[in-house]
Formats: sequence, structure tokens, C-alpha cells
Amino acid sequence: MRNFRHLKYTAPKLKQFTKTAFAGIFVFCFMVVFVSFYQFASQASKEANLLTLPKADAIVVLTGEESRIHSAVNLLQAKNGKRLLISGVSTTVSDRTVYETYASKNAERYCCIDLDRLAMDTKGNAENTANWVSLHDYKQLIVVTSSYHMPRSLTLLKQKMPTVKIIPAQILPSDLKGKSTLAMMVAPKVIIEYGKFLLTKTKLEPVVKYMFASLNLKTNG
Repeated sequence: MRNFRHLKYTAPKLKQFTKTAFAGIFVFCFMVVFVSFYQFASQASKEANLLTLPKADAIVVLTGEESRIHSAVNLLQAKNGKRLLISGVSTTVSDRTVYETYASKNAERYCCIDLDRLAMDTKGNAENTANWVSLHDYKQLIVVTSSYHMPRSLTLLKQKMPTVKIIPAQILPSDLKGKSTLAMMVAPKVIIEYGKFLLTKTKLEPVVKYMFASLNLKTNG
């Protein structure tokens, strides 16, 4: 009987302790994610100084905002790299259009700019860049992409090229210029990219893609 009464009075305390513990864990996880996201947004608000960027063997630019490619071509013209790879070029855009839009108007433009049309996403960018770097035996590579896109790009590129020295050259898109860190934290493209970055870092992206594919199949069925 005494044991029963003891359990009767202990159960509510255990229940309260469990609630408090879960609340504490939730708050801790929230703070960790918030601090991580704040640091991510802070980094996304910064832009590289292309004039002081060190030289490398080559340059790769991941397609997206036009400012990325313009900046990469400027680095090529400044001889920061011997060759430039534009990764993720649309199959609907001709080589001539790309060269006339972004490259300088001289004969050298065709000799040192390569176009990658196979990459469909950032993972594809990393895979095709790694193949290109291996083909030319480059040891140092400048990577040009948008500021908010750089963390995930570097993560994937380093996975594919662990021995290559990668120099980030992040470009601030025009729609994010002048924004504070807090303003960055509510920008949709920054929020979405942070989610993708977390999935890449935790290697959960294939799991999430499989879940969405399964849900899509069930919906269509």
C-alpha cells in the first residue's frame, strides 16, 4: 500500500519533469538553430573584394544571378585564373549567346571559357566541376556564386575535391544589397537556401527527397 501511494505521488512529478526536460531540449535546439541561421545570414550579407582576391589555377562560376558570370569573367580578364568554367548553362542558350553576352570581344574568349550544360543543381555543379578540375589537374580554384549560395556550394565542392584549395568569391545579389543581417533572415531565398544547407551538412537531403517523392506518388495514385 505504501509503495502504491509512493508511486501515486511520484507519477505527477515524473510527468512534470518530463515536460520540463522536453521544453528545455526544444528551447536549446531552437537557440542552436537560431544562432546558426544568424551566422548564415550574416555571412550572406557580405561580398568578396574581387580586386584583392588571390590568383588561382582556374575559376568556376555556378549559374544563377547574372552578376555571378560577369564577376567571374572579370576575374578571368584580370588573370586571376587561366581558365573559366561556367557550370549549369541552360541547354536552350547557345554558346555564341553566352560568349557575346559575357565574354570580351576578342579571339581569346573561345580558348579559355568552358560551358557545362550537364549540371541541373548545385550537386551537379560540384560533380562536373570536380571532373573538369581533375581533367586539367588544377590544384587551386576560385569559386564564384551568390553570397547566400556559397556555404552549400563549398560543402559540396569540398566533398568532391578534398585536396583542391578552394578560394570563395561570393557575390551579393542586387536584391540583397544593403540589407542587414536581420533583413537577410526574413528574405525567402536566404531561408530556403539555409534549409538546403542544413540538409546538405547533415546528409539528409536524399532522405527528404525520397519522402517527397513518395508523397507525390501517393497523391498521384
